Amino acid sequence: MTADSENNIFGRTLNPHNTSLTAGGSTGGEGALIAFRGSPLGVDSDIAGSIRIPSLCCGIYGFKHISERVPFRGQSKYPFPKDHLPGIAPVGGPMANSIEDLEIFINITLGQRPWNYDPSAVDIPWRDLGDKDTKLTIGVMAEDPEYPLHPPVRRSLAKAASALGNAGHTLVYLPQDPKRKAGLGGRIGFQFFSMMGPDPDTISREVGEPLVNSVAIGVHPFTHGNFPVPPDLDVPTRLSRLNEVRFQYLKAWQETYRDNKLNVVLAPGAATTAIPHDTYGVPVYTTMWNVLDFPAGIIPFGKSSKFEDAEHVKVKAPLDPDYIPEVTDGAPCAIQIIAPRFRDEECLHAMNIVDKTIRVSRAEKL
Repeated sequence: MTADSENNIFGRTLNPHNTSLTAGGSTGGEGALIAFRGSPLGVDSDIAGSIRIPSLCCGIYGFKHISERVPFRGQSKYPFPKDHLPGIAPVGGPMANSIEDLEIFINITLGQRPWNYDPSAVDIPWRDLGDKDTKLTIGVMAEDPEYPLHPPVRRSLAKAASALGNAGHTLVYLPQDPKRKAGLGGRIGFQFFSMMGPDPDTISREVGEPLVNSVAIGVHPFTHGNFPVPPDLDVPTRLSRLNEVRFQYLKAWQETYRDNKLNVVLAPGAATTAIPHDTYGVPVYTTMWNVLDFPAGIIPFGKSSKFEDAEHVKVKAPLDPDYIPEVTDGAPCAIQIIAPRFRDEECLHAMNIVDKTIRVSRAEKL
């Protein structure tokens, strides 16, 4: 897996806002095409952020529903066939230039009752929420100090939170808690991924192609801390213990939503904006919601600015990118909205409310 987009046939996908920056991945081609207005909508897969990362890099909207809500069978074969994935299931969801377009995709797809044709889709018709909950209670997620946010990302989140609070929505600032940190979710996810299939070199030999650069130089391995379960355990024991760790992680977030009466959580989609090719770090701020199987969506909001965020930031982790204001100047910023599991409708509904609320602020330079 890689959060960049490059292959040995067509080459590298370029970001439509700045060709020296990544379009994200692994569905960066779709993200770039939609941002160019070359396509009104795309259907993409997401197991660690592959809908949301290209969306935030390219300045468009993306929505990851829960697994098995939209039919997925036949979309993934090698090296990760969905039928054999332990722990985390990929989803197929939309990317577009508006939330209305995301809603069109969901309504049309589920309106065809796909569970009658594809056993990978659950029999849950889409619910029309109407004008329900026009005022939201929003949890503002704490930054994980292991994965510090670049200044433009931190600023866009603060600006969005301020706009939502000024509009009468209730904000609950969630304190840092090791039981629900983004890094823990990432470690859980990447340990599951390590059990999913062959290593990159084996894949390269089997398909007869060289590895793309971002995979070959190893910019995406998990680098912060150890896996939550000892990797030398036998597979059944490792899976059992890893599922228990994931259950405790889910419980911590479930209690957070319940105890604070939250509709949704406001969080970063990544620690960075789009950054130079082959430097995208570990995507913990998206992977954590795949581990929890919570619906999550990206809303573009603001831009990186070498004037507003002029200070260079050196990141301590060896494979995470530094913040260099001149390099990412003008790159889109984004926020992420997350609802509890099986609350896809509420997530998309809240995204619509949030988007309309912050759109007024979007005219102001961030």
